[in-house]
Amino acid sequence: MHQSLESGDTGELQSHQERQYLLEDFIDLHRYSLQQSMASAIHAANPSFDFRKQFALFSVSYCPESGGNPSMAFKLTSARFVDNPPPDTPMGASFAAFRPLADESDKEDRGKPGYQGLLVCVCQYPHVSLFRYKLTVLRYD
Repeated sequence: MHQSLESGDTGELQSHQERQYLLEDFIDLHRYSLQQSMASAIHAANPSFDFRKQFALFSVSYCPESGGNPSMAFKLTSARFVDNPPPDTPMGASFAAFRPLADESDKEDRGKPGYQGLLVCVCQYPHVSLFRYKLTVLRYD
């Protein structure tokens, strides 16, 4: 978990950085639920989901009443599967840079019981750059 940043003269920037840390912690704390939800959604929507051509896009909003508690700091406002961005876009270039990390994780997990694939996830939050992370998706039973 990240520790809160000390106050300084970067005020607004520091607030965004703290929220980025909170978002990372929020995702870490809810990772298992997200994995189960995504496995269920992939199973229900399309059992032949292509993990290399699609990703999960989450939008979240900050909950100021959380008091900085990472488990309640954000509210999921939308979640959907979308096609990977075109490679000639800024987001596509970002995906290309992230892909080797995802492929390495995928290679490590292949063959594990119930493993279906590695889902790239993007979390959108206003004023915080898109945050990319990986979820291991296990077979939904």
